[in-house]
Amino acid sequence: MSQNFSLTKTKTMKKLLLIVTAFGMGLSTFAQISTRTNEDVNVPLSARPQAGDMALTFGIDLKSPADSAAGLKIFNLLGRGDLLTFKYFLSDNLAVRGGLRLYQTVDKMSGTTLDSTTFNSGWSTGGTTQPWGAAYEYKNSEREYIIVPGIEYHFGTSNIFDVYAGSDLYLGFGKDVMHEKAEFTNGDLFDHTATTKNKIIGLGGIIGFNIFVAQLPISIGLEYGWNAKWKLGNKTKHNEEYYLNLPPGSTPSSVSWDVEYYTTDNDPTSTFGVGGNATVNNGQYKELKRKMFNMDTNNNVRVCLNIYFGTKNNGGSSAQLN
Repeated sequence: MSQNFSLTKTKTMKKLLLIVTAFGMGLSTFAQISTRTNEDVNVPLSARPQAGDMALTFGIDLKSPADSAAGLKIFNLLGRGDLLTFKYFLSDNLAVRGGLRLYQTVDKMSGTTLDSTTFNSGWSTGGTTQPWGAAYEYKNSEREYIIVPGIEYHFGTSNIFDVYAGSDLYLGFGKDVMHEKAEFTNGDLFDHTATTKNKIIGLGGIIGFNIFVAQLPISIGLEYGWNAKWKLGNKTKHNEEYYLNLPPGSTPSSVSWDVEYYTTDNDPTSTFGVGGNATVNNGQYKELKRKMFNMDTNNNVRVCLNIYFGTKNNGGSSAQLN
């Protein structure tokens, strides 16, 4: 009886040892399969620009047209005549911005008209229709150059929300010239040149904010502030020369004049007199000076889109996960 009990106990101990050994080997194998290894992962949170980065800037003005009152048209909506606008970050918080427009158009024509009343309906000079042919010259040129340097200072380093303040200097120069000349075969002469020069100087103080769009190199924001604008010139100088032969037997036999005078757009004298039906000398001036100044707050409120490029850290700010 004692020997049977001892044999049974020995078998039980062997089974228990075998189970423990098998369980231990299973744990070892599972541990090898599920061993955790730390790995550095960079997850981009935004593409906030840093020193050396640039941006293309687009925008739309939510207020009155920029050419009215104190408005300064600075942003680009991809319309004809819009400024080319950009930014360059000198540091993570400081950026220079700029806008540029270069415009010029020229229309020229010259020729000799037929010396025949059959084909030539006549020229009107000095109120008299001339049936003679003429050597005719015409040229019309328009040009405008706009340069807008500016600066921005960005507060904080948030990867989502960005607030900044800055200023712009607006410099605009324009010149239009129209020249028309006709020399008739009978000796009559008509020569007229009209020259218009304009200068626009503007100052703007801005406050704005951007919201960065996920990890895309894009931000959408809003700008508002204060503007002041001086418009100088806005007058046209005319040089006219006439020589007109009078009919035979007339005394004198011809008349001529060479005159210089000025006109201006939106002439206040056009409403001079009772009911606004009279003008002062047809709006022609021997001497003329004109300048306009406007200053206002929130004359320009703009929605802005910035597209960044040239990021040195290939993805902007990021968080590190371990």
